[in-house]
Amino acid sequence: MNAAELFAYRLYQHGILDQNDTAITPITRVVGIQAQNQRAAELNATLQTGATQDELDNLFSDRKIIRSWSQRWTIHLMTPDDWRLVINARQKERLPNLYFLGMRDEVEAAAEFVYGILQDRKSLTRDVYEQLMTDKFAWFTGRPKNVDYSLFQLLASQGKMYMQANSNPRNFEMLLPDNFTGMNQVEATAELIKRYLNTFGPASIQDFVKWSGIKISNVRSAWKSIEPELNSVKVNNEKLWSLELIAEDKLQEVTEQVSSNTYVAARFSSLMTGYVDKGWFINKSLESKMWSKNGILMAPIIANGQIVGKWTYKLTSKKIKFIVNSWGDYNNRQLENHFNKIAQFLQHEYDGITIE
Repeated sequence: MNAAELFAYRLYQHGILDQNDTAITPITRVVGIQAQNQRAAELNATLQTGATQDELDNLFSDRKIIRSWSQRWTIHLMTPDDWRLVINARQKERLPNLYFLGMRDEVEAAAEFVYGILQDRKSLTRDVYEQLMTDKFAWFTGRPKNVDYSLFQLLASQGKMYMQANSNPRNFEMLLPDNFTGMNQVEATAELIKRYLNTFGPASIQDFVKWSGIKISNVRSAWKSIEPELNSVKVNNEKLWSLELIAEDKLQEVTEQVSSNTYVAARFSSLMTGYVDKGWFINKSLESKMWSKNGILMAPIIANGQIVGKWTYKLTSKKIKFIVNSWGDYNNRQLENHFNKIAQFLQHEYDGITIE
């Protein structure tokens, strides 16, 4: 497999080429869409499916999709089952002391208090949480702001809490997980590796460690347990691994498709966070164009088998205008088709493209 084939096959595995999936598929395919920015997560879902906001909202309200800290202890939208798998695989990991801002003892005691309330009430809005905490703990009123998030992350890491998927950061709703069941850490990690390789493969054990945030010392035995099921793929001089044999005709098909079409993804795409080396995705000289100084991942334009630009948008009244910064050629008609899909999802009138 050469570099162009690897690029194309990974795009295909991530669902970038199909765009006709069910609304939930993009979220299950990558074991949770990264969602520090809720809108970007929703756009990544709709770009692969054409799903409407109502369809996603129904998944959220029915709690088929929840919001939680999971891989790399970052926020994701994911199914409850996928969340349980990740939490079980990460059970030997511990939140860094830095997260607790010198208040680990207070946070651990408060987490038990909040969990007891959740067991009784099943859900808890942030406003109610703050009132209960104020009444219970003298230190809470003068706490550092981010102490709350260390408490929420601690509960999530213990399988005791996730959030309503469409909660807003100011007043999100905490939920008691239904029937959280523990798994053996090695078995859970082995299953998570297979789920990872099914979408991100061919990839390496180091890539999985980067994507999952699990220390390699807690991954090696799980990886070894599934090695007999894996297929090696040579890319240049590097050996990568795939769960399935990659058919030559399929590889040729997707490579030709990627080389002759224009695609987009939204910000925070897992394409750009799922591997150690960014070089498979974009030339090193262009990395600064796709990552902001504080690490925000831009929304890529993919054409002619490579990254040729990035995009964003501005909303004014009921119109949406797209802003494109490009350093390569793309198919303008296909690009506009993608942008029209986004406009329909956001329920704004498409107002064209501005080139910067």
